[in-house]
Amino acid sequence: MEVNSGILLFLLSSSITLAFRSPSSFNPRRRQHVLNKIPLHAWRNLDPAVHAAPAPSDTIPWDKNAYLSSLDLYDNLTTPSDTFIAGPITAALSCLSSSLRLYGPSSTISSYNGGKDACVIMHLHRAAHANFYRSAIEHANENDRPPPTPIAPRVVYFDNPDEFPEILSLLHKTTTDYHLDMICLCNTTFSAGLGAIINASSPPANLAFVLGTRRGDPNVGSQGQFAPSSSWMPPFMRVNPVLSWSYGHIWHFLRLFNLPYCELYDQGFTSLGKVGNTRPTPALKKPGDASTGYWPAYMLTDYERERDGREAKETPPFKPVDTALSTPVTVGLLIIGDEILNGRTRDVNGHAAALALAKLNIPLDHVVVVQDDEDTIVDAVHKMSQRVDVIVTSGGLGPTHDDVTLSALSVALDSPLAMNGEMRAFVTRKTKDAPLDVKVQDQVRRAKRVV
Repeated sequence: MEVNSGILLFLLSSSITLAFRSPSSFNPRRRQHVLNKIPLHAWRNLDPAVHAAPAPSDTIPWDKNAYLSSLDLYDNLTTPSDTFIAGPITAALSCLSSSLRLYGPSSTISSYNGGKDACVIMHLHRAAHANFYRSAIEHANENDRPPPTPIAPRVVYFDNPDEFPEILSLLHKTTTDYHLDMICLCNTTFSAGLGAIINASSPPANLAFVLGTRRGDPNVGSQGQFAPSSSWMPPFMRVNPVLSWSYGHIWHFLRLFNLPYCELYDQGFTSLGKVGNTRPTPALKKPGDASTGYWPAYMLTDYERERDGREAKETPPFKPVDTALSTPVTVGLLIIGDEILNGRTRDVNGHAAALALAKLNIPLDHVVVVQDDEDTIVDAVHKMSQRVDVIVTSGGLGPTHDDVTLSALSVALDSPLAMNGEMRAFVTRKTKDAPLDVKVQDQVRRAKRVV
């Protein structure tokens, strides 16, 4: 096997099987029902002009299974091997833990409107909420005192008559699955709704309102993780756990931990407003006619375009190959070959790849050399995928028995092999001594057998 027999480049996102849905049926006026016409048995529907809001002391015991699943989530969030998201998660959970300690679980309420940022906040909140009670219960047991009974995490939704049905479906499923104490405020403004909750207690409650605000959002100003409400609003503390997160962090978090989000994001929507003013983001339009649809929201790499679907800007079509490799991106090089490790052959592809990446202003994060062994390659790919966005492999692409790179990647990515026409044509042009099919048929046959 020749070390310079080939360099294989692949995106880590290819390790996930995607089912793209075309939003060709999207109709800005397709909502056929309003919130109060669908079952809301698990929600508290409140019109502050008619009904009194629940006081902080008016709580709901948390379902044990929901509590335990949220504890599991907290433990997973606090032991991630992914360095890209570990720091932001730690900071967000610390922020929420401080809010729960200072304001208490009954007065720490999250805004949950079903958007991507709100989904992240909801999951972080329920995880921190569960850990707060675990610590309180352990402390009570150590001091021979009755342990507290966990209450359901409190979230607020402001009724939107022009809401997407997909958002309502997500809200209903998640509030049920995680047993959230959902307060649905109807026929009111943001300020008046929160004022009703604050004033439900006597004296008025000190409320911590957890938001999905990020630094680039409109009107964020100079807010920190804790920011008092504006003077014209009721007095409460704005809590911003993901203030320093980027658009990329949001999607990395949701997908890394396999957390549910609204299906519209898989149809090219990147920022959800009302049905009447939100479209798929033009930058994610697939090449071709209208029937080709859109790439999912997590494939957007120019974060400045996040809100383009609301503003209906004309932007160039999305080109996955070009934008996926634009900075910032991290790259790892996986060099495969026994002859490299035993010194029989000098590696030249590592140097060539480093120079090529440098010309594109893409930093090479690190280089790993492994033997021609399928299990070893699979393990290396899994470990590198936790650290970098793109992996470049070198070696192991020939027809001999020890060329197992393709079959190993098929296993590592849990994806069957398929012939790439462009790469086939390129290799055919470069191959002089034998037809391409003869060179690869044994390897492809072995790979298919593995899959």
